[in-house]
Amino acid sequence: MFLIMESDSVLGDLFINSAILIAILSVGTQCFREKSLTAIKTKSAQVLTGALIGILGCILMKFSVHINSKVILDFRNIPIILAAVFSGCISSVTAGIIVGVFRILFFGISNASVVGFSIAATIGAGCGLIGKTNLSSGKKWALSTLVSLLLGTIGFVLNLKEKSLLIDSLLCYWGASIVMCIFIYYYMMYLYESGNLYRRYREEVKKDYLTGLNNVRQFDNVINEVFLKVKEKHYKEVALIYLDIDFFKKINDSFGHGGGDIVLKDFSYILKNIGVSSDFIFRNGGEEFSIILPDCSEDVASKVAEKIRLEVERYSFKMPNDEVISITVSIGVAVYPDMIDDIDELVSQADNALYTAKKCGRNKTVLAGKKKYIIK
Repeated sequence: MFLIMESDSVLGDLFINSAILIAILSVGTQCFREKSLTAIKTKSAQVLTGALIGILGCILMKFSVHINSKVILDFRNIPIILAAVFSGCISSVTAGIIVGVFRILFFGISNASVVGFSIAATIGAGCGLIGKTNLSSGKKWALSTLVSLLLGTIGFVLNLKEKSLLIDSLLCYWGASIVMCIFIYYYMMYLYESGNLYRRYREEVKKDYLTGLNNVRQFDNVINEVFLKVKEKHYKEVALIYLDIDFFKKINDSFGHGGGDIVLKDFSYILKNIGVSSDFIFRNGGEEFSIILPDCSEDVASKVAEKIRLEVERYSFKMPNDEVISITVSIGVAVYPDMIDDIDELVSQADNALYTAKKCGRNKTVLAGKKKYIIK
């Protein structure tokens, strides 16, 4: 936190230290916005996060703030607090150790450096324990800030013997640190919420709001990726299942859109629990759904489709007026290369098979392609 040196400009150095901290936090959250810090669970990822945050503390030490003619301080403790509150104990301890080691390497071995290392490591451990509690982020931050200030004060006391200089230094240290900790907390919460909104909107773009399944836009993305992998020989075969709820319009006419929504949600529930990854299940629009099965043979695809048809047929759908109804589903299946020769025809062939299923009386599974037949 301190080192006896000459002073130039407190405000100038404070601005530089603050700007570095804000800039790195801003860039860092943008670079890693795909995943929240709080979502990092593995120990290795937490150690890596702590190391990166510790490097930020080292950079802040390099651009320390001059608070008077003999003493300087920096905000190395803020990254440690950040690691504790948003990433966890392992990250906090890692950051504290890295900051402490850099204190010795950068300023040389001395009593002040040893004290600085001990305090940084202790702050990392103390704030890490606070980070493990069930307190809110704000309370964790406030308590961690208090702990770091108290431990930093011990460092000043151990290294500054002149009483008047100690008092002046502590006043500047506490004042500057409290202001920066408050500002950085609210700025981090802004970045944190912005990241959450980004991730939520990114998911909503891919998801159907009613059923929670992937939407038709995501279907286009995934089917194109699968086609590419087939052409690059990553997948040897791929199946596509198209599904359409029979007489869905009658359900809406009889029970209103509320009843129709219940059917769509329950039907989606059946699909989610059929044993296929939710990444490959889609609502293409209205009562139309689809399932992509990479590396899936004709035999397996037909069994999956028929299992869905039977599950839907047996399921009891409870309407808003408590009336229980049964529904059926028509299914079209296409498999490359078992049933069709051209991968680019997979979608159209599955759609044709679905049309055939509905034309032949509904509640059927139709396999389309080189050998077309109906399974009841």
